[in-house]
Amino acid sequence: MQEIEFDEWMSDADAALWHAERDPRLRSTIALVCELDSLPDRARFDESIAYTLAQIPRLRQRVVEDALRIAPPPDAVARTITRAIESARPRPRYLVGVDALATAATVPWLPRELTDLAMRLGGGLLGGGSKSR
Repeated sequence: MQEIEFDEWMSDADAALWHAERDPRLRSTIALVCELDSLPDRARFDESIAYTLAQIPRLRQRVVEDALRIAPPPDAVARTITRAIESARPRPRYLVGVDALATAATVPWLPRELTDLAMRLGGGLLGGGSKSR
């Protein structure tokens, strides 16, 4: 059997699905019902689960939330984008999250070009962002 390799970090798509599952409206619920002829052998069941986990290490991985994550949740970003698109008089900037508010606090003291550069670097738009997990 060919061994499948997985990255240590989640892909961007995996992370988006993981965060979407938090919202009950977006959560996909799956149920499986099996009709058995007899009571299953618990020891055999436990052995088969242990064997499967040994063969597929990805099933043993757990999601660890980033304690320093200051980015806003995706639904807050989506609401802000929608508001910007639907606005009759759009503003040049829309602030979402603590990081944007902190950056905006520096606007009165820094030139706009420098603030824009800092926002692009912080957002990874110029290659200075953090590695996705």
